[in-house]
Amino acid sequence: MRIYFSFLLFNAVVFTFSSQELLFQFYTACVLHEAGHILSAAVIGTHIKSISFSGSGIRMLTDKRLCSAGKSAFVILSGPAVNIILFAALRELGCGGSFPMLNLAAGLYNLLPYRQLDGGALIDNYIMGSVHERIVRAVLVFVKAAISVVLAYLTFIKGTEILPLFGASLLLFISDILMY
Repeated sequence: MRIYFSFLLFNAVVFTFSSQELLFQFYTACVLHEAGHILSAAVIGTHIKSISFSGSGIRMLTDKRLCSAGKSAFVILSGPAVNIILFAALRELGCGGSFPMLNLAAGLYNLLPYRQLDGGALIDNYIMGSVHERIVRAVLVFVKAAISVVLAYLTFIKGTEILPLFGASLLLFISDILMY
């Protein structure tokens, strides 16, 4: 297990803009999300080799390459699925408050097309080594830039409540570019 300074910095920013109750709920949603990945990896017969915590997300490496794109997609999508299913179940039970919404946000956020998130990992799962990889990556640069511009605009309009999300999008965008 590795914890990078950027993870601690990201957490310091999150702590600055959030209440303790909200932080507990946020980290609970994150733990449930990661548990979804770990459980699905175990179901298909692979184990987690290492976990890295950085400001751009949590990365898990398995002990072996998964046999098929379908199995990889199953493991990748299981984290967001846990959050979205939990959101739906809590809403169906009439639970209000921020915890159901945090789960929905965690599930949807992780489906964004950044390589460090599940959405980007899913895209990589299907395009890596293909003849269309360069084109898809070029299009994704514009998509990610558009996400950051929209979040910058929302931060300007809404203020500090959007600032951590905007900051995260910039961090993800910059680290995504540096990965190439």
